[in-house]
Amino acid sequence: SSSDERQLDTATAVGFDDKIEFGSYHMLYFVDDKLMMVGVVDILPHCLSSVYLFYDHAYSFLSPGRWSALEEINLTRALHARIPDLRYYYLGYYIHSCPKMRYKAAYGPSELLCRETLTWRSFAECAALLELDARVTRFAPAEVPRSTEFGDEGGHVSDEQVLQVPMALPVGGNTTMAIPLMQWLVFLEGRVDEATFLGYVAEFVQCVGTTLGKRLKVQVFN
Repeated sequence: SSSDERQLDTATAVGFDDKIEFGSYHMLYFVDDKLMMVGVVDILPHCLSSVYLFYDHAYSFLSPGRWSALEEINLTRALHARIPDLRYYYLGYYIHSCPKMRYKAAYGPSELLCRETLTWRSFAECAALLELDARVTRFAPAEVPRSTEFGDEGGHVSDEQVLQVPMALPVGGNTTMAIPLMQWLVFLEGRVDEATFLGYVAEFVQCVGTTLGKRLKVQVFN
């Protein structure tokens, strides 16, 4: 763990207290009592997220990435036995055109998230589309509606949603306070083209989604 060290059996999750705390953990791997790699994982309500791995290259012949992935899958299964809702192993972002990420496709069955519909699709289904166009973002069939998280069916975000985006207003030093964009515009005093700026913010909300757009505090620098 980030705050303490404890012996953990990844096959049984023995080593945790009765209550498993969500958060970030370091998984330490030893060979002959020598630390050879460290895996960083997040234990979340619905998944174990594999964040990062670093290792001593003298042990590259042991395939550290594959070893850690299998141990993390083991741990996911053990955690699922104790927390039924925790049932996924998350390998993070996948870029089909990046050779260093292709290893993620070796573990299955796996799924990729369709960005437009926010539905999970089988990797085999997505891979066929990615082979045709590595930049494709929609994996779901046309009949699956676009998620309103990213605007309406035309991909548009309403003016009201844009004007409610929290903006960071400097209040001294490195401290900022969040105020809605429509109030923040008052402080611009005509220094920017309002229509153009609102277009930028609307594009931002389309990218991150309306839920996250309400939680992020946007700061603009000169």
